[in-house]
Amino acid sequence: MLASAAMVFNQLRADLTSSAIGLLIVASGIPAYYLWDRKAS
Repeated sequence: MLASAAMVFNQLRADLTSSAIGLLIVASGIPAYYLWDRKAS
């Protein structure tokens, strides 16, 4: 877990714009997952 956090931090430091866009895309899937899971139940 610590190694993953270090890689994310390093990538954010190296290329903030691309990293932020990627993180937003991934984070947008979290609410979609919960909505989809709720409809399936």
